Amino acid sequence: MSKNKVDEINAMASDMSEELIAIKVKSDQLILPEEAHSFPKDMIKEGHEWLTKIYQNQFAAVRTVRNLLTKDQWNRYTLWGSFSETQEMKLLKEKQIPFRKVVISRERPQIFKKGVQSEQIKSINSKKGN
Repeated sequence: MSKNKVDEINAMASDMSEELIAIKVKSDQLILPEEAHSFPKDMIKEGHEWLTKIYQNQFAAVRTVRNLLTKDQWNRYTLWGSFSETQEMKLLKEKQIPFRKVVISRERPQIFKKGVQSEQIKSINSKKGN
């Protein structure tokens, strides 16, 4: 069960990676290490629920705006830089703010904090005798 949830977390995080970069968040911020399959089930469950809500709400709102134009059109808007006042760009920025805010929140689940991940991996390795 937890293996599937970890895989789902990583799939959602991978799907969000371009938008994470667009909001100046590291694309691997929400990717879990391979060892996460052995993390406590309640930690995995909390992380899965949290990320699913973001994926279905804040990220979905950003994606909806992105789907208004083709990827090439968005790239031109970004490269040319003179389109920041278009309705699409204003709407995108409006949707990116809450997305970024929730992703970088200090209240994010422990499983997404690199220090906690390191502690969990050390614990797993010490139980294996490594």
